[in-house]
Amino acid sequence: MRSISDPVEVLTSPRTGILYPRVEPGQQVRKGQLLADITDFFGAPIAEVLSPLDGVILYIVATPPIVKGQPVGCVGTPRRS
Repeated sequence: MRSISDPVEVLTSPRTGILYPRVEPGQQVRKGQLLADITDFFGAPIAEVLSPLDGVILYIVATPPIVKGQPVGCVGTPRRS
């Protein structure tokens, strides 16, 4: 079975905290674009999740609590026929 996206990259949380997604599934993104912010439990910014490539958001986690290493989202580049 062929993937409709290649490459595909699953992004994981660099820190434990509260996740604030800045994109939605299906949204086009550019390499380096902000996908989500992570704050500590008091609201201070502690990390950003950036897109590693140009592509489309396949999914983004919508539940605020996040643990270091958990998936945050997935970006895929549509395959050209």
